[in-house]
Amino acid sequence: MDPIPLEDLALMDVLHRIFHGEESAPVEPEMRRRLIDSALIEEDGDALRLTDAGVAMCKSLQHRVEADKRAGKILDKRDA
Repeated sequence: MDPIPLEDLALMDVLHRIFHGEESAPVEPEMRRRLIDSALIEEDGDALRLTDAGVAMCKSLQHRVEADKRAGKILDKRDA
């Protein structure tokens, strides 16, 4: 099993921050453009919000992280 790529973890972090409206770490302009172009986020006045596709992607990435953790625990038990 390949670990989840760092790029996917970073994407999940950005989507999660947008979903929760966190302004402490703004989204870089290039990242913002790419997320809008890929229909994961949209501008809502001065704020950003996730589209349905963005919510689905965030959930998918969260499930992947959890599945990787569970698989790691199972492998650790099997090896012990």
